[in-house]
Amino acid sequence: MKQYCCNEVIKHRKYLGMTLQEFGDALGKTKQAVSQWELGQTNPHTTDLLVLLSTGDWRAEFARDCLAQIAPHLLAAWGAR
Repeated sequence: MKQYCCNEVIKHRKYLGMTLQEFGDALGKTKQAVSQWELGQTNPHTTDLLVLLSTGDWRAEFARDCLAQIAPHLLAAWGAR
C-alpha cells in the first residue's frame, strides 16, 4: 500500500500560515502540486525531499517528516552519511 505524506504537508503549511501558492513558491513547486500532495493524490518527489534535508530550515523538517512517511529507508540512509 502506497504511503502519502498529505498530513505532513497540511501540518507544515498551516503552521507556517502559508497559502498553497506561498508554500509551493518556497519549495520551488506549483500551487497545484501542493494541492495534490494535500489531497493524497501524489507525493513530493523523494529526490526533491533529499535536497531539502540540507537546507537547515523549516524545509528540512518538512522533508524529514514526509520522508519518514513515504520512504523511511531513504531517510535512514541519508542519516547514516
